[in-house]
Amino acid sequence: MASTRRLGAEIYAALKASTASFVREAFGVQKLAAAATRVEQQAISDYCNKTAAESFMPIDVVVDLVQASGDTQLLRTVADLCGCLLVPLPEGRASDAIDEHTIRTAKDYADMVAAIMSAKRDGRITPAEKQQLLKDIRDLMIELAALAEAIKAAVHE
Repeated sequence: MASTRRLGAEIYAALKASTASFVREAFGVQKLAAAATRVEQQAISDYCNKTAAESFMPIDVVVDLVQASGDTQLLRTVADLCGCLLVPLPEGRASDAIDEHTIRTAKDYADMVAAIMSAKRDGRITPAEKQQLLKDIRDLMIELAALAEAIKAAVHE
Protein backbone atom coordinates (compact mmCIF):
# COMPACT_ATOMS: atom_id res chain seq x y z
CA MET A 1 0.00 0.00 0.00
CA ALA A 2 1.41 3.38 -1.03
CA SER A 3 1.92 6.06 1.58
CA THR A 4 -0.70 8.79 1.67
CA ARG A 5 1.69 11.25 3.31
CA ARG A 6 1.61 14.62 1.61
CA LEU A 7 4.50 16.41 3.27
CA GLY A 8 8.21 15.79 2.92
CA ALA A 9 10.00 13.28 5.12
CA GLU A 10 11.86 16.15 6.85
CA ILE A 11 8.55 17.51 8.20
CA TYR A 12 7.63 14.19 9.76
CA ALA A 13 11.17 13.80 11.10
CA ALA A 14 10.91 17.26 12.69
CA LEU A 15 7.60 16.30 14.32
CA LYS A 16 9.10 13.09 15.71
CA ALA A 17 12.18 14.92 17.01
CA SER A 18 10.09 17.67 18.59
CA THR A 19 7.75 15.13 20.18
CA ALA A 20 10.66 13.19 21.67
CA SER A 21 12.28 16.38 22.96
CA PHE A 22 8.98 17.59 24.43
CA VAL A 23 8.32 14.33 26.29
CA ARG A 24 11.91 14.15 27.55
CA GLU A 25 12.11 17.80 28.69
CA ALA A 26 8.55 18.17 30.00
CA PHE A 27 8.17 14.77 31.70
CA GLY A 28 11.59 13.16 31.93
CA VAL A 29 10.28 9.69 31.15
CA GLN A 30 7.53 8.41 28.88
CA LYS A 31 5.72 6.70 31.76
CA LEU A 32 5.06 10.08 33.42
CA ALA A 33 3.76 11.49 30.14
CA ALA A 34 1.43 8.52 29.76
CA ALA A 35 0.12 9.07 33.29
CA ALA A 36 -1.00 12.58 32.25
CA THR A 37 -3.19 11.42 29.36
CA ARG A 38 -5.34 8.62 27.94
CA VAL A 39 -2.63 6.59 26.17
CA GLU A 40 -0.17 4.02 27.49
CA GLN A 41 3.60 4.38 27.65
CA GLN A 42 4.05 2.29 24.47
CA ALA A 43 1.96 4.76 22.48
CA ILE A 44 4.07 7.65 23.82
CA SER A 45 7.17 5.70 22.77
CA ASP A 46 5.75 5.21 19.26
CA TYR A 47 4.96 8.93 18.94
CA CYS A 48 8.62 9.70 19.75
CA ASN A 49 10.15 6.89 17.68
CA LYS A 50 11.25 7.83 14.16
CA THR A 51 10.94 4.19 13.07
CA ALA A 52 7.22 4.20 13.96
CA ALA A 53 6.67 6.33 10.86
CA GLU A 54 2.86 6.32 10.85
CA SER A 55 2.35 6.97 14.57
CA PHE A 56 1.90 10.59 15.65
CA MET A 57 0.43 12.06 18.81
CA PRO A 58 -3.32 12.77 18.59
CA ILE A 59 -4.31 16.37 19.24
CA ASP A 60 -6.21 15.59 22.46
CA VAL A 61 -3.10 13.90 23.86
CA VAL A 62 -1.01 16.93 22.88
CA VAL A 63 -3.43 19.20 24.76
CA ASP A 64 -3.42 16.91 27.82
CA LEU A 65 0.38 16.90 27.95
CA VAL A 66 0.83 20.62 27.29
CA GLN A 67 -1.68 21.47 30.01
CA ALA A 68 -0.08 19.02 32.43
CA SER A 69 3.46 20.28 31.80
CA GLY A 70 3.01 23.91 30.79
CA ASP A 71 5.62 23.26 28.07
CA THR A 72 4.59 24.61 24.65
CA GLN A 73 7.61 23.55 22.58
CA LEU A 74 5.64 20.92 20.62
CA LEU A 75 2.92 23.47 19.84
CA ARG A 76 5.60 25.92 18.66
CA THR A 77 6.98 23.28 16.28
CA VAL A 78 3.53 22.62 14.83
CA ALA A 79 2.89 26.35 14.49
CA ASP A 80 6.27 26.86 12.78
CA LEU A 81 5.63 23.99 10.36
CA CYS A 82 2.24 25.53 9.50
CA GLY A 83 3.67 29.01 8.97
CA CYS A 84 2.12 30.35 12.15
CA LEU A 85 3.42 31.91 15.33
CA LEU A 86 2.50 30.73 18.81
CA VAL A 87 2.30 33.53 21.36
CA PRO A 88 1.43 32.31 24.84
CA LEU A 89 -1.02 34.36 26.83
CA PRO A 90 0.63 35.79 29.92
CA GLU A 91 -0.60 34.63 33.29
CA GLY A 92 -1.56 36.65 36.34
CA ARG A 93 -1.82 40.07 34.75
CA ALA A 94 -4.09 42.46 36.64
CA SER A 95 -6.61 44.63 34.82
CA ASP A 96 -5.38 47.77 36.59
CA ALA A 97 -2.06 47.41 34.76
CA ILE A 98 -3.20 48.79 31.40
CA ASP A 99 -1.05 51.90 31.72
CA GLU A 100 1.97 49.85 32.78
CA HIS A 101 1.54 47.46 29.83
CA THR A 102 1.03 50.32 27.38
CA ILE A 103 4.22 52.04 28.53
CA ARG A 104 6.21 48.78 28.54
CA THR A 105 4.94 47.87 25.06
CA ALA A 106 5.91 51.27 23.66
CA LYS A 107 9.37 51.04 25.25
CA ASP A 108 9.91 47.46 24.05
CA TYR A 109 8.87 48.46 20.53
CA ALA A 110 11.24 51.44 20.49
CA ASP A 111 14.08 49.24 21.81
CA MET A 112 13.36 46.62 19.13
CA VAL A 113 13.40 49.22 16.33
CA ALA A 114 16.73 50.56 17.63
CA ALA A 115 18.15 47.01 17.77
CA ILE A 116 17.05 46.32 14.18
CA MET A 117 18.61 49.54 12.93
CA SER A 118 21.81 48.80 14.82
CA ALA A 119 21.98 45.25 13.43
CA LYS A 120 21.49 46.53 9.87
CA ARG A 121 24.08 49.29 10.23
CA ASP A 122 26.84 47.19 8.62
CA GLY A 123 24.54 46.04 5.81
CA ARG A 124 23.82 42.55 7.11
CA ILE A 125 22.26 40.79 10.06
CA THR A 126 24.44 38.10 11.65
CA PRO A 127 23.01 34.79 12.90
CA ALA A 128 23.49 35.95 16.51
CA GLU A 129 21.74 39.26 15.78
CA LYS A 130 18.93 37.38 14.04
CA GLN A 131 18.37 35.18 17.10
CA GLN A 132 18.34 38.19 19.43
CA LEU A 133 16.00 40.18 17.19
CA LEU A 134 13.58 37.25 16.91
CA LYS A 135 13.62 36.89 20.71
CA ASP A 136 12.96 40.62 21.10
CA ILE A 137 10.06 40.45 18.63
CA ARG A 138 8.59 37.44 20.43
CA ASP A 139 8.92 39.22 23.78
CA LEU A 140 7.16 42.26 22.33
CA MET A 141 4.34 40.06 21.06
CA ILE A 142 3.95 38.53 24.51
CA GLU A 143 3.83 42.01 26.04
CA LEU A 144 1.16 43.00 23.48
CA ALA A 145 -0.80 39.89 24.48
CA ALA A 146 -0.49 40.98 28.13
CA LEU A 147 -1.85 44.41 27.20
CA ALA A 148 -4.76 42.80 25.34
CA GLU A 149 -5.53 40.57 28.34
CA ALA A 150 -5.41 43.58 30.70
CA ILE A 151 -7.86 45.45 28.49
CA LYS A 152 -10.16 42.42 28.29
CA ALA A 153 -10.11 42.09 32.07
CA ALA A 154 -10.85 45.79 32.55
CA VAL A 155 -14.08 45.72 30.56
CA HIS A 156 -17.13 45.16 32.72
CA GLU A 157 -20.24 44.52 30.69
